[in-house]
Amino acid sequence: MTQARGSNTQVGYQEETTFATIPASPALKTLYFASENFAEKIAVNASNVIRNSRNPVMPTRGARDVSASIKTELSPQIGTLLRAAIGSNTTTGETSPYTHTMKVGTLPSLIFEKGFTGLAAYLLYLGCKVNKMSISVRPTGYQEVSFDLLGAYEAQALKYDGQTGNFAAGLMASGGTSLHTGRIKGDNDGGVSGTLVLIDSTGVFQNNEALTDTGTGAAVVDGTLGDSSIDSSHTDPGHTPFDGFSISTIQEGGSDIAYLSAVDLILENNLDGNSYVIGGGGIRREIPEGLAKVSGTITALFESMALYRKAISFAESSLKIIWTLGTGAGTAGNESLEILVPELKLSKETPVIDGPGGILYKGPFEAYYNDSAQVSTIQAILKNAEATV
Repeated sequence: MTQARGSNTQVGYQEETTFATIPASPALKTLYFASENFAEKIAVNASNVIRNSRNPVMPTRGARDVSASIKTELSPQIGTLLRAAIGSNTTTGETSPYTHTMKVGTLPSLIFEKGFTGLAAYLLYLGCKVNKMSISVRPTGYQEVSFDLLGAYEAQALKYDGQTGNFAAGLMASGGTSLHTGRIKGDNDGGVSGTLVLIDSTGVFQNNEALTDTGTGAAVVDGTLGDSSIDSSHTDPGHTPFDGFSISTIQEGGSDIAYLSAVDLILENNLDGNSYVIGGGGIRREIPEGLAKVSGTITALFESMALYRKAISFAESSLKIIWTLGTGAGTAGNESLEILVPELKLSKETPVIDGPGGILYKGPFEAYYNDSAQVSTIQAILKNAEATV
């Protein structure tokens, strides 16, 4: 057998209409990524009972913990992930170009599909929300961005055809020949054919075997478990990443600043990952977001005391960064992204002398909302040719 290779994989994603539920019409968008670590972990809980022996009894299963970290490059094609991290979005423009203004708001949930295409094996992750977004702004090279997520559960899709009875979520599906089973979490019923979303499967099922559930569901297996994507034709948005040379504006306190050498920006949504309920099969019922926290560090060449004095006096400042491709108007090849932190305070950290070379000033900051016109701790304005992000 041939070992799976990272170069022969794909990740697709889209917004969910209902939390942790497969969309009625899967329309996945291709995600260009550098690395990902989607995984579901189910802990094994040991028993403490005593039975006149030092040998332990069989353990039991713990809760399902789905999490991931996706690393990629900042680009005008990841608007959906940016919105998923920030919350609300307002789009203007009836035709291309479009302007998407994102502010802190209720977070949407996403479904991700990870495909090991060389093995024809696909895994689904439902009910995913962005817990943390980190952006590394640098004067040259790609602008790295990462998204940390929490999710509800991992599943696999089983396609069927020849349906004569409807399947029901929550029941067990069984193969008539293989005798393999799986719990139904969703049914994308297309009439005669459709797709079941299964968890806790005991095997891959057999092509063309009878498939039933413990209710009225009846059909014939079309393929095997997780052997194909839920969307055979992903939308490919392309990938034209911003780099350091595409930074057209960088402002601190509303004025251009020429001596910043790095900005590290972090948005945390403080998700509550403990919404497990009795009878829920160890699956998170919801993943509520908490207070948004925007923080980071400004690193500057130590050319003046201006930034340090702001930290000493605890003066309010702001941060604006604009990346531009082409004209920046928003048509294909001419996109732009503006990230604005309208209100922030710098922590006081005295510049240190760590050698004979150039001295840097590092200013950690914490953002907030008080009276900014944006009414948001952070705002992103993306101009691109996509009508929906």
